Amino acid sequence: MTVKTPLRILWQQRKDNDPDTVLFVKIGRFYHLFNDDVDRVNASGLLLEKHIVNFASVHSLKPSLDKMWAIPETIIVNFLMRLDETMPDLKYECGAIVR
Repeated sequence: MTVKTPLRILWQQRKDNDPDTVLFVKIGRFYHLFNDDVDRVNASGLLLEKHIVNFASVHSLKPSLDKMWAIPETIIVNFLMRLDETMPDLKYECGAIVR
């Protein structure tokens, strides 16, 4: 029997190990940002506020993924190039979070 760890716990464990790195998490055909990472990247001016989803009022589980933003994999490279131009000191990683 395989027991899978929920994404919110895997994400929090990864953030606990390196809180300064913004994580673009690949889920299906999209890359997602969660919680404070959304706020950090939003400072670049590249995100549209209307595309940020806030789940904080929906649930109270901790550690939670309270805020989310997603971008299609087809445009992630262009987005990251623009992000590098606007926030050259931002440290980030892209990929799936696996156990």
